[in-house]
Amino acid sequence: MIFYDKSISLDSGKETEDLRIKTGADAIVSLKKYPIVTDAMLKKHIASGCILYRIVHAIDVKDSDPKTLLFNLSKMASLGARTFQCALLFDDSRELFNYDHYIKIVDLWVDHGGVVYHTFGNTARYYLEKRDSTLAETNHKVDVLVPNFAPRTEIQVLKDWQVTLASFPGVGWSGAKAIREMVKKRGYGDDLLTCLWFLTDTQEIEKTDNQTMKKIRVDARKWLGLPDGMNIDISVILDKETEDGSSI
Repeated sequence: MIFYDKSISLDSGKETEDLRIKTGADAIVSLKKYPIVTDAMLKKHIASGCILYRIVHAIDVKDSDPKTLLFNLSKMASLGARTFQCALLFDDSRELFNYDHYIKIVDLWVDHGGVVYHTFGNTARYYLEKRDSTLAETNHKVDVLVPNFAPRTEIQVLKDWQVTLASFPGVGWSGAKAIREMVKKRGYGDDLLTCLWFLTDTQEIEKTDNQTMKKIRVDARKWLGLPDGMNIDISVILDKETEDGSSI
């Protein structure tokens, strides 16, 4: 059975009021057919192995906010959904889209405990209908439907300021972690503001030999709207030792 949020349109299944708000998903494919009207019913669907899909259209991927997607994933996890049940579905119509942003949100979704599927040129409607039928067929052929993975008890996504840093053009999740480590290694501190200063500082840009990194720095300045020659105004105090060995 397919349950879907009113924000999308399907020819089959059951439209469910505020499904994304309740679950973080645009559509749910389940073996159970009773309506999702209470949390208790929803958790029975999840316990039976339903798949929760957050749908992203490839042509609109540049408009997909990583924080919002991770909030959806966090909602799924809070209801007891396991990794294989938290799916990001790309409605891949083979239109051109921002590949860098695609990689960014895929990495974030997977890094935080979800799985990713593509429609490979078909519509999301077609994919979900085929998934619904194959799920039912599989149930008749296997003894164990739900993998025995330990459920996640908590997922921390919105409290991590690296998510904000990763959202800058070209930075991504791995870049955010690398910038943070560089800032910590130099003894500048460990916070978002200092990392943004380090990323956009004009002197750091001049010292950057890697042209890709230099472009990321320049783009970050444009992203923040910093005028030419202006830096983020913070004071970076390095740890120094006095003659008696104490730190100041």
